[in-house]
Amino acid sequence: MAAAYVKKLVQLNLGVDDAAFAQAIEVKEDEGVDASEAYFKRGDAAVKLIMDDACTSGALFFFWAPAHGDATAADILHCCAPTMTPSGHGRRSVHFLKLGPVKEGSADELMDCLQFGACTANVLSDMVGLLSGIFIPSLEAQPVEDPTPGQLAYSRNLQTFQSVLENASKQVSGDVSLEIPGVDVAKPVDEAALGELEQAVEVWTKTIQGVVDVEKAARPNGPGPLAEVDFWKNRHQALGALYEQLQATPVTAIIAVLKKADAHACIGFSKTYDELQKLSLEAKDNTKFLATLERHFKTLQQGSFSTILDTLPSMLNAIRMVWIISRHYNSEMRMVPLMERIAHKLAEKVQHEVNVTSILAKEPKEAQRIITQARAVLHAWEATYMSTRQRIEEAGNHIRWEFDRKRLFELTRYMAHVCGHLAQRMYLEPMLWTALKEDFCSLAMASHGDEAQKGCDARGRLYSESIEVEELLALFRQEQGAETE
Repeated sequence: MAAAYVKKLVQLNLGVDDAAFAQAIEVKEDEGVDASEAYFKRGDAAVKLIMDDACTSGALFFFWAPAHGDATAADILHCCAPTMTPSGHGRRSVHFLKLGPVKEGSADELMDCLQFGACTANVLSDMVGLLSGIFIPSLEAQPVEDPTPGQLAYSRNLQTFQSVLENASKQVSGDVSLEIPGVDVAKPVDEAALGELEQAVEVWTKTIQGVVDVEKAARPNGPGPLAEVDFWKNRHQALGALYEQLQATPVTAIIAVLKKADAHACIGFSKTYDELQKLSLEAKDNTKFLATLERHFKTLQQGSFSTILDTLPSMLNAIRMVWIISRHYNSEMRMVPLMERIAHKLAEKVQHEVNVTSILAKEPKEAQRIITQARAVLHAWEATYMSTRQRIEEAGNHIRWEFDRKRLFELTRYMAHVCGHLAQRMYLEPMLWTALKEDFCSLAMASHGDEAQKGCDARGRLYSESIEVEELLALFRQEQGAETE
């Protein structure tokens, strides 16, 4: 059953026929094995290793590659374990990761002990897809109300690893590729070759200008601070890959030859290159400094109110350091929008957690706790900002924080005011219920009978699932009016 399970998935994903599969798993361990690769098992030995209960880990790999590493030979199906051999790197492959003893049984049981997966030739892209599409969303779907420092660190490190992989993938692949003309610039260049080089540089100039125009028109995709972090990351990736291509030896050699010949194409190229360089270095600098704030911004997005309260002082202190050291985030033009995004994220968090529709359905003590914490976060945001501002002014060695407080605090002040009213309402509700329970329940039972009594007894609160407060008040006023008459 296990062999059939492996064979079926390999044939489905690699287009393997029965003969090719049989040939791959029948290879003996000593056939074509280099002494330096003795660690790897092939063919029959690889299958036995993974199926053996004495082997507790490892994986079984299948991939197409030339026989015995001969690049000129035709591709054959290879089978190896416990890791991928060098000949399989950069090739589409199928793997079976061993998670436990391999037991004969149903397909579901085999999947529990031999986890199946496939990789394309672009391993970095595959890893990014797995993290962003499966593992990170799965973790975010099971939030912890009060995560431990270790859990927060794990989440941050996983997000950082994803960011590093995305950056590496884009740097390696590159969305834009410069075509290098086949002219040997190490030798004297004739007029025809010089014309070919000029034409190539003119194409480069148009390509660079197109990338620069796109980046200048780009804007952060979202209102929160993480959107700004991602914006500068993406710009650094897009411009950095192109900028690195322009630093390559063949490119610099061609530009040197054209400058020596005083070619007209160099004028337009130099202008667009300088613009690209300026934007690329700015994006690199901003990405570096915003990376120090990213973990704080993720806490604002994912953490509880208590963790947000704990992170506000360290976050504002980190922002203060960015303000002092950074070459670009040391002006009101850059810092105010970032602060405004933080305020928006805090307001969004409070709006989500203190939803009036759902908060009034909670028990008074629980609702009051949530509202009080939300209000404390909103107050702490302004208080911590003012404290950090005071530290900057007392230092007296840098530009003061004279930002538009209306933009930063108008919304959070209003929401704190509303939270105060809600907290007061939740504080008074138990007392109102105690005082009016008997009269309200009697009135409700007169209209709704036993159903209202069940609701009163079950919830012990003013609102029940069987009757609305507006209806009770209407009945109360009707009864009072009848007594007056």
